[in-house]
Amino acid sequence: MKYLIDECLSPDLAALARVHGHPDSTHVSWLGLSGQPDHVITRRAVDEGFVLVTHNTADFRALYGREALHLGLVAFNTSARMMTLLLQKQLFLQAMNELGPDEDFNFALEISVDAERRVTIARYDLPGSSPAPAR
Repeated sequence: MKYLIDECLSPDLAALARVHGHPDSTHVSWLGLSGQPDHVITRRAVDEGFVLVTHNTADFRALYGREALHLGLVAFNTSARMMTLLLQKQLFLQAMNELGPDEDFNFALEISVDAERRVTIARYDLPGSSPAPAR
């Protein structure tokens, strides 16, 4: 599995993915895509077989909902001021653990952290269904 980390998240996540056995993982900025519209990022991720990791859930959920086939979307839901580098790394490690080593198709994994720092995880087909109840 290879991950494309959106520019709203740290490039450190791409390095973390590489350390954890995903050597083809990269960051939007490393591909020269900083500042590009979300549909351009989506197209690159889908065409090149990346799982996209973002903190911009609503926009990418809509874009991925229009794709017939993709390798996945991982989205973190927190308030912007809560999203520290440490939390990004913790959430990304949790996501990699949830996904495991095998590739899947047309899934979304959302990890949410509320104001009390409770974590909920929802995995669902995209396109195809709405988010499953969080656990």
